[in-house]
Amino acid sequence: MSEPIIEVQNLKKHFPIDKGFFRRTVGHVRAVDDVSFSIRKGEVFGLVGESGSGKSTTALTILRAWLPTAGRVTFHDYRSGRTHELSSLRTRKLVPLRKELQVVFQDPYSSLNSRMTVREVISEPMVIHGEHNSKKIDEKVVHLLESVGLRAQHINRYPHAFSGGQRQRIAIARALSVDPQFLVCDESVSALDVSVQAQILNLLTDLQTQFDLTYLFIAHDLSVIKHICDRVGVMYAGKLVEVADTDDLFRAPRHPYTESLLSAVPEADPDVKATRIVLEGEIPNPANPPSGCYFHPRCPYAREICSTEEPQLGQPDGDTNRYDACLFSDELELTGVNEIPEEHSI
Repeated sequence: MSEPIIEVQNLKKHFPIDKGFFRRTVGHVRAVDDVSFSIRKGEVFGLVGESGSGKSTTALTILRAWLPTAGRVTFHDYRSGRTHELSSLRTRKLVPLRKELQVVFQDPYSSLNSRMTVREVISEPMVIHGEHNSKKIDEKVVHLLESVGLRAQHINRYPHAFSGGQRQRIAIARALSVDPQFLVCDESVSALDVSVQAQILNLLTDLQTQFDLTYLFIAHDLSVIKHICDRVGVMYAGKLVEVADTDDLFRAPRHPYTESLLSAVPEADPDVKATRIVLEGEIPNPANPPSGCYFHPRCPYAREICSTEEPQLGQPDGDTNRYDACLFSDELELTGVNEIPEEHSI
């Protein structure tokens, strides 16, 4: 088991709600509410959950695109041997670390500047971080293009000349241009066709070995999560409700919300009738979450105590790789899935 490269402790990100002529703060949207986990060096850690559960906000707060409301984010820089607390660093000291922590966004059509050539797009981070030798820049851009499956002849073209999958390859090359250690993939394949998704996922797997990368991979498609992730964290209403190795999570979930997500995965056996768990209601309003367990208004196993006592992300006895936030996880026998059907897999 490798050491962590990113440690997140009690992370919170609350956005103020301002009303009235004087824009007084009358409340807060709890987008991320007391989240803790770690990402080991060299692994792919997945975050999954419904839209609005706080996955992207968690990632952007880790990267300090947003300043956290509370909590700590620690980055262990294995190249320098130093440890940095990203959540409290001033901008001047944070800038040199930006090249170690990069991101690939969801939409390749909006994340690339349409007025810049491929060379300018990929080389921009290099220039920002002090590389001004045109020959070295051109050599590295060509190398990155070939690494992501494009050709050197593409270097002077503009983004409009490429398909969605090719644009995402350019976005990946841009993220790799400064040799990062940690890469956030924020729904980076969800805007692509399924066949193109497979190509990009396989590319990311190859690049992880080639460039010695660690990934935080955000997705809502469980087939994508199962294909690429080593461990998975399940988020609901800004909270982390379960963390487990991918195979363990799919085979035997410990939180009712995880079970409901897995029930949407089609059965591999056509003779087996799938039992879909349809949750009633909507994901809670992050500005006014319910008391106790945030999931209890929709949970089919909820008991009276669930509405008053908030569960913590606890570790079961004798299991060092699993964590869940359910008061009765030891008593419940939840259903998982053994495999994803081939026609639905990546």
